[in-house]
Amino acid sequence: MEAGDGWIVTGAQAWKVADHYARSDRDALEQEVVAMRGQIHAARVTEANYYVALFDASLALEDARLEVAEQLTQRALEVGTALGDPIVQNQYGAQLLAVRIAQGRGVELEPVIEMIAAAEPGIPWRLTLPAVLADAGRAQEAADELDRLMDGGIRDLKQDGNYQVFLLLLSSAAHVLRHERTAGWARDRLRPYRGVRFTGGVFAVTAGTGSAALGLAEATLGRFDDAEALLLEALDSDRRVRSRYWEARTGSWLAGVYALRGAVGDAERAAETAALARLIAEPAGLGSVLLHLGRHGL
Repeated sequence: MEAGDGWIVTGAQAWKVADHYARSDRDALEQEVVAMRGQIHAARVTEANYYVALFDASLALEDARLEVAEQLTQRALEVGTALGDPIVQNQYGAQLLAVRIAQGRGVELEPVIEMIAAAEPGIPWRLTLPAVLADAGRAQEAADELDRLMDGGIRDLKQDGNYQVFLLLLSSAAHVLRHERTAGWARDRLRPYRGVRFTGGVFAVTAGTGSAALGLAEATLGRFDDAEALLLEALDSDRRVRSRYWEARTGSWLAGVYALRGAVGDAERAAETAALARLIAEPAGLGSVLLHLGRHGL
């Protein structure tokens, strides 16, 4: 195998992992990772080490094992650096930010986001800022950032491997801030992704489902019945793919929708759904979930 071939071979296989996740097929995903581990030993494709390390970190976050996820993220950085992966710092930044957002501590990386955004102008890292600022209670700054984006700062957003993650983050920020302009913009772009599980990069990070992101946009626009249907659909997908993290986050969003709608029986539905989300979130340290429930007095 010539120099560089290992990245081509394992990169192609890595995209299969992302495709299995997009279709909520965790069993097939895990079988693909096992096959990649076999390549490392049988074919001496050392580049597979890096992708497997990335996937291990991503799956740990899926399982709501945040401390393990952070340790494995560091491991992926070390492996990728040793193998000379050209975008290892990019992937590391994305994975670490995903862990911090799950913890409700994304704003701690605000200086890093600014630095990477300047260093990699081809990737719109600043699109992550509204979500982390909103979670930190800096609502006006977050809203100002969304206004800037809607005024033209987002015109050239590319539909690349990061696109789905940015859509989810913008939709969730718009929901927290009740920013209808951003919600309408996101809704139009999210409709084709209903039922699809979101990933960033080659399964470096995950971002729930298109159904959940679309549900948040609909809720922000006051379409609570549509939001409920979409979030229930997303919750079913989270459970099928055995994602404890996204099950808790989607559950917190659904509980919030019930609290906002206020129809007959919604108070009970909100309390029950919130309690199920807390069962996962509290022992796992999912600050993002607890923050959202707290916004609705749940």
